[in-house]
Amino acid sequence: MATVKGDVHDIGKNIVGVVLACNGYEIIDLGVMVPADRILEEAIKHKWM
Repeated sequence: MATVKGDVHDIGKNIVGVVLACNGYEIIDLGVMVPADRILEEAIKHKWM
């Protein structure tokens, strides 16, 4: 999970992450203001795409 570059709002991201984790999902939190290319790199690395 992440917010894109330029977006510092992380409360919603954090709430969704907690709810998903409590329901058995693995959460990888990249943080806030993450460049799109980094999100893409992680998606490929973790085979999300």
